[in-house]
Amino acid sequence: MPSLVQVNEAAMAALEERCEFLAKGDSSMSTDLTNKIKLRHFEHALSKVKPSVSEQQRKHFDALSKKYSAN
Repeated sequence: MPSLVQVNEAAMAALEERCEFLAKGDSSMSTDLTNKIKLRHFEHALSKVKPSVSEQQRKHFDALSKKYSAN
C-alpha cells in the first residue's frame, strides 16, 4: 500500500502533467473534468520518494516485532 507521501507525489505528478498539456494548448485534456492518477504517476512517485527509515532501522523493528508478537 502506498504511503500518504507517495499518493501526494503521484497526485502532484498528474497535476503537473495536466498543466503541461494545458500550457502547450492541448485542449483534449481540458474537456476531461476527471483528473486521473495513473500507474505512471505512482511509478514516478516511487522513484522520487525514499523510505523514511533506513534498512538497518527496518530490520531492528522487524526483530522487535517478532520478539514481542503474540504468535
